Amino acid sequence: MIFRLQILMMAALMLIAGCSGVPRRARMTPLEVEKADYLASKAALVNIGLESFKGKGRITLSDGRIVRSARVFWIGSKDGGLRLQTLGVSGRPDVSIAGDGDCFYFFSHLDRRFQKKCSSDPNLENFLGVSVRFSEIESLLYGRAPVRDHDTVFYEQDDDGHVLGFENRWGRCVQRIGFSEDMETIRWSEVYGSNRKRVYRVEFRNRRTVDGFSIPFYIGLFNDDGAGFKLEIERYWPNADTSSTSFFLEPVSADD
Repeated sequence: MIFRLQILMMAALMLIAGCSGVPRRARMTPLEVEKADYLASKAALVNIGLESFKGKGRITLSDGRIVRSARVFWIGSKDGGLRLQTLGVSGRPDVSIAGDGDCFYFFSHLDRRFQKKCSSDPNLENFLGVSVRFSEIESLLYGRAPVRDHDTVFYEQDDDGHVLGFENRWGRCVQRIGFSEDMETIRWSEVYGSNRKRVYRVEFRNRRTVDGFSIPFYIGLFNDDGAGFKLEIERYWPNADTSSTSFFLEPVSADD
């Protein structure tokens, strides 16, 4: 009798929690499953064939109170290499950050401060004020929405289009990606933490076709406290020539 009562109590708790143990995909109609799979394939195939890039524009950083803006140049490759460099008001290099797939580098040209962290995919919260990984920034510069680890996908519809959701094995939503009404273009993405709160929201605007690739010339990534950045792209060169030495920094060569 006691064992049966325990089972009933556990079932009631699951219902109160919103049936979190039952994936939303299992409750979808066949048409919704088809739409979820279609959107998942669209997200995975964004700018397929784009293997490297160079760009320039303006980045605006905010910690939720103070806003700073600077000119920025960047270069990236499919091997996980990425380098960004901001310029000061004088036009000289200000800050450089880079990653070569094995280590992350930071160099301040003003005070010669240098940091190196041996991590293939570090969290940049200390630099950007938002919990976002280095590989996610790289995906954004490819014009893609980075996808967090998940177990299943589900489909929703909002007032402006279609939504692809991602759940982990415990039925918790870890990410949602918003698509246009025609289901062809990614408009935004939201990432959620273990506490179910939003970690950040990224918006893609002003998409243009550059050499056959769909590039958003505005990327804005912020958390609910207003910390984050917006990148306004001026020029973008797809499949540009890159060198592995571009993604390695050291104090004596960071000005090169």
